[in-house]
Amino acid sequence: LRVLVALAVLPALGCNGQNSSAQWSNLGANRSVGRFAWSASVGEDETLGIYVVTSSGEEYAARIRHARRTWAQFGSPVIFVAATADRELGVEGLPCPDDEGRGVCCKTLLGLRLSLERFPRARWLVRAVDDTVVFGKNLARELRVFDASAWIYIGAPSVTLLCHIPKFAAQCGELHAGGGGGIVLSRPLAEELVRHSDEFLAHCRHDDVFLGQYLR
Repeated sequence: LRVLVALAVLPALGCNGQNSSAQWSNLGANRSVGRFAWSASVGEDETLGIYVVTSSGEEYAARIRHARRTWAQFGSPVIFVAATADRELGVEGLPCPDDEGRGVCCKTLLGLRLSLERFPRARWLVRAVDDTVVFGKNLARELRVFDASAWIYIGAPSVTLLCHIPKFAAQCGELHAGGGGGIVLSRPLAEELVRHSDEFLAHCRHDDVFLGQYLR
């Protein structure tokens, strides 16, 4: 394979769960201790370029505010992207539908393209969602074991078992990087993916599953 698929749990990358309010509460309560300590700057080389995919609505706005008050203040540069721009929250608008199918695929790809432009020195591009927490300094340190000049795709291992849903039939049982915990792409792979954005978006129905299959 030309793409190194490194599917492993990176505790520095983040956490994501069904109950986001409980998740946020837990992180806030542990802000000053152990693995929940907020990261310091990763340095002037901007090792990471982080973009956060979000949506419209108060639920998502609350998550963005929390992220901006906490982890997004520190370390690596971060941009927030959605189908609709929000100047107050600092969210950049993309020409995408706002749904959980093609819309998220579109925001993932166009957000990646924007990140490559916005973070020209970033060696790794990190795609997160609005209830993911990224510990930038720790993540940058863990990524040192990989060659950032190669095509590398990293994330927490996930397997699709939704075989009864037609859009997932081709990906049933395939290993991919789960989108909730965050996905990391080396810059060369991100650039190559963006070059094939039309082809990817023509087939994508659910961002993380289809991204994993496409990269294989």
